Amino acid sequence: QIKQPSHSDRISDPSQSKFDVLKGRFLKLSKRHRSLQYAKSIRDLTKSWSTQQLLTLLDDYESLLRLRELEVNANLARPRICSVPYDLDVLFSNRSEYSDVTLVVKGVTFQAHKALLVARCQYFKQLFISQRSNKIVLQFPLINLEPEIFRILLRFIYTGKINIMELTSEHRESITSLQRKFGSLNNIEADLRSMVHNPGSYYDCSLLFRDGVSELNVPCHRFMLSLRCPFFCNHLRRKSLSNRTDNSVLTIHIDESVFARKYVYIVLCVLYTGYIDIRDQIYSIIEEQSGESAVNPKACLDPKAPSKSAKTNHVKNWLRIFEETSSLYCVAEFLEIPSLSFACEQLLVESLSVETVGWLLTWSWEPHGSRWVRRQALQFLCDEFLSVASSPTLFELQRPSLMAALKSDFTQATECELIDAIIKWGEFTFTRKCVTKKESKLSRLARKNKRSDLHCSDLLTGVCDLVDFIRIDHIVNRNCNSVLNAIRRSLISDIRRQPVNNLSWIRGQCCYLQPRLFIPYLEELRGILTESAASNRSSYHRCASVQNMACLLPDALYMVDSGCSNPAAVSSVVGNGNHRSSSVRLRNDSVSQGLIPLPSLNTVTSMIHRENELRSSAMFHQVLNSSCVNPSRAVNYIRLIVVREYGLMDEITAVLDDPVRYYGIAINNRCHGDRRTRCDNESSSRRKTIETSLPQILTSGYNSLPNVFLQRRRSSRTHRHTDGERDTKAVPDVAKTS
Repeated sequence: QIKQPSHSDRISDPSQSKFDVLKGRFLKLSKRHRSLQYAKSIRDLTKSWSTQQLLTLLDDYESLLRLRELEVNANLARPRICSVPYDLDVLFSNRSEYSDVTLVVKGVTFQAHKALLVARCQYFKQLFISQRSNKIVLQFPLINLEPEIFRILLRFIYTGKINIMELTSEHRESITSLQRKFGSLNNIEADLRSMVHNPGSYYDCSLLFRDGVSELNVPCHRFMLSLRCPFFCNHLRRKSLSNRTDNSVLTIHIDESVFARKYVYIVLCVLYTGYIDIRDQIYSIIEEQSGESAVNPKACLDPKAPSKSAKTNHVKNWLRIFEETSSLYCVAEFLEIPSLSFACEQLLVESLSVETVGWLLTWSWEPHGSRWVRRQALQFLCDEFLSVASSPTLFELQRPSLMAALKSDFTQATECELIDAIIKWGEFTFTRKCVTKKESKLSRLARKNKRSDLHCSDLLTGVCDLVDFIRIDHIVNRNCNSVLNAIRRSLISDIRRQPVNNLSWIRGQCCYLQPRLFIPYLEELRGILTESAASNRSSYHRCASVQNMACLLPDALYMVDSGCSNPAAVSSVVGNGNHRSSSVRLRNDSVSQGLIPLPSLNTVTSMIHRENELRSSAMFHQVLNSSCVNPSRAVNYIRLIVVREYGLMDEITAVLDDPVRYYGIAINNRCHGDRRTRCDNESSSRRKTIETSLPQILTSGYNSLPNVFLQRRRSSRTHRHTDGERDTKAVPDVAKTS
């Protein structure tokens, strides 16, 4: 029976039709029916099990739940970025680079940049108007201005920060007097933004966009481009070596096929301020191009409309936003501006839904796609696999995406539902391939009849590598339609008359196979144990005490190297096949063969130090002490976090596994002054936050992970070259100087 809709339900959304309301209620009923089927399946499986066997399976599920949280951390790991004040502090320490004025205080010279001083301080703006010289002697008759005091004040103008601990009482009095002379300073972010929109007459560089019809000349400043963008830094250094730079304005011609002019102010605002609302900027670009102002932000980023026509419009709007955001991401990656890349990635991930995950996965697998977006999309696919499998998005998935979901131990679907998804995906792929090849008339007639009449050998050839990841022993309902369809097509052997092997679910048995972490099974198993405890409380406590004593036994598997571990144990962790060991072997080959460049010795030393910090976290020890988790797998996730925080390829985890093999010497765990660890006055507190965030986040639950991890990375900038050296690799010739 269907409950009659209330008055509030009828008027909640006027765009909903009666059919849409009825469809929504049927979907709710089908979800409830599906949950009841899950409960019945696990109860039928475990009805003859002892309490000890139930506790063993529950321990497996809970261990996988902790391991899943560790995998979420590894997927969210990204390189850290530095704030604009930190980069300006670096500029203050090296003020001679592209400086255009010299300030003299009692014989001590200070190199500075007019544009920054004018934007930050009204006194210097009037001073430079009255004195046109590039060397100015500062004199304050009523103030005892010492060079050290002026250095502290100049650093405050550059960075907006001052170290009160290094000030004496005399220094404070002098700085107070100078503050009255100079006036109060605005927020540094607002002053830097004014340098973009109102550069004045103190700019020394300009970006020229020319397409044959019109041109756009955008003034900017060399010191900011060199400080914040490695691409412009390399370009300006090459021109300085060729002695073509002088005090005149330097014009840089930009190829619009790589860097479109519509993104120039977004790029400059990110370079100058470190932050910009990418979403609003993308909307304004779309409105300017289409001449429409009907782009709804919430609708574009959440294409879940009540009616089919509205959903189509919302998806079209999202595709326009996706096109602009992905293009801006390519520009950010080319110019090597990580803060802009992270903002684009975050905007794309926020739009993840059942309708958009296929587009994002297809784009992320491209050479110019984002690996971070790919990891988030694959995680969404595993979490919402049933919704994706019941929608047309399933046919948009590529083979690597579907294979990754089948390999995962955390895909939220039963083995029967995975088989059904594989068959539907294989049928659609085979049909599309036949259309593209323009098959014969007989094949077209066969395709028009039924997809189920496709030749079994053709379908088996297309999905045989996918079926290998199905855990046949964990199929509970062996008479369902999905299993019968797979048997009829010769995708799997006939298992209808074979009873379910209970030993394949229980760890420690000879035919044990790691089950997937399916949340409905876990919740129902907890309910079964609760009922068992209520009926036989004494027996439950006795078994629970034995289980707790087993967890307290020392685990010595962490002493065994991952390469020397038991192959059966490794295959039992990953499921149906030993693909983890093969992936490690491929990583070792790719690194040892020189396909992936090795990081420097100082970088590896710092990475090992960071790995030891994460290993000392409470949550890692909790995962490691679980009797159902392979320690090498947990260590691999920790190393993935470290490698991704340093902006390196995932294959570099092989270097952390055996650094002696690649460097020939034993690396001490101490960190030897890597410039990546240097930061501004807020670095110590941020480091403490990083050190303590892993155990706190992992124990706080799955839903709180993305926000916490993304918040602590917004105020930093990537150091891709941790030795502190700029990248001097060859850059495509898209910028020409005149």
